[in-house]
Amino acid sequence: MSNRTMKAIQNAREARAEYDATEKRCRAALDAIRLRLDAETVGAKNWAEVGSLGHVEDLLGQVAAFLGCPGYHDR
Repeated sequence: MSNRTMKAIQNAREARAEYDATEKRCRAALDAIRLRLDAETVGAKNWAEVGSLGHVEDLLGQVAAFLGCPGYHDR
């Protein structure tokens, strides 16, 4: 096997490992968001909280659009 081929294989392995680690962190962030949203459903609400949650919705919409999720292409 050539040195170039071995480097390409190693590069692919490193990229896969980094992708897997990044995906794990993304899933952890999504889990934390779910927990926070669940906790926020309790109690009275005010317009500041509505605005804050709307901002979260906008940011998540940007992420969904970036990932090509259906229904989020126009955000």
